[in-house]
Amino acid sequence: HMSQAHGLEIGKTNSTAMAIRRSEGFRRYAFSLQYHGGPFLGFTSVDDDKKSGGKFSVEYYIRRSLQALVGEANFENIQVSSRTDRGVHALKNTCHVDIKPRPGRLPLESKALLAGMNSNISKQLTSKSIGDPANYVKILSFVDTPQWMKNSQYGITKMGQQDFIDWNARFSALERTYVYRIMHRETPYSIPFEWDRSWKMKMGTALNVDAMREAAKYLVGSYDVSSFRGPKCQRSTPFVNVTDIAIKSRPYTFCSIFDDLSLNTESNYAELVLIRITGESFAYRQVRNMVGCLVEVGKEAMSPGDVQQILAKKDRTKAPAT
Repeated sequence: HMSQAHGLEIGKTNSTAMAIRRSEGFRRYAFSLQYHGGPFLGFTSVDDDKKSGGKFSVEYYIRRSLQALVGEANFENIQVSSRTDRGVHALKNTCHVDIKPRPGRLPLESKALLAGMNSNISKQLTSKSIGDPANYVKILSFVDTPQWMKNSQYGITKMGQQDFIDWNARFSALERTYVYRIMHRETPYSIPFEWDRSWKMKMGTALNVDAMREAAKYLVGSYDVSSFRGPKCQRSTPFVNVTDIAIKSRPYTFCSIFDDLSLNTESNYAELVLIRITGESFAYRQVRNMVGCLVEVGKEAMSPGDVQQILAKKDRTKAPAT
């Protein structure tokens, strides 16, 4: 009850951008989506308005769909929880957007926005470079957001920070999980079902998964990730909390339910290694660079102890290039 009252008091004096938008009739919505990243330039791209070989970002199509659904002047401030890179797929990524009704109309309900967005995205994704739109982007849910969220930096950083701030898809996210699929084969031939869903590696011997797991222990916890942080990272701090890293390996099959569909014979062996990394948030390209380091350990080009030393040096040039 006290928190609710405090939130109302903040609301009376809050001068944030969202408070101004609310006074103009905007409502904030959260929507989650799933997409196949192959045809896109990542979730967001600065190349959307330039010559980009016929490819655009996922956000480009979201904007086009919102323009058709509510009008260009009636939405703004799309923000995403995780800005995925080019070619990265998303099982579930969450965004927020501020929308106001068209002049003289009532606000659209969440169900109408969900149906309308999926319909309009399908209409946008019709070029030959995209193919069948149903296979690439799907809005999973569309809901009203809370007005406020607890400010995790209250009392920690600069004086004057508010106890409650506007709900935000990026800063309210409690956890993010990335999964890398590594396909190891003894032959140079690819597997059509995996051509853009796994990192294909040709090696004479399998990755040393036990060594990778040992190295991963050094990468779990709260620490300075400067050794794995990309040069374009915009985070104000290099400290990140990685809560879990799991690494699994198994022979590759088309469908794990049917053992007789296994691809593995004496002349055609394939091993699938899965690396799952979970944390509150990540620095730019941190996960990609950490996975690259773990793979070098798996190749036995590095020892697990080398990872601990790389982390301690806090220098990106000391870790393997990816």
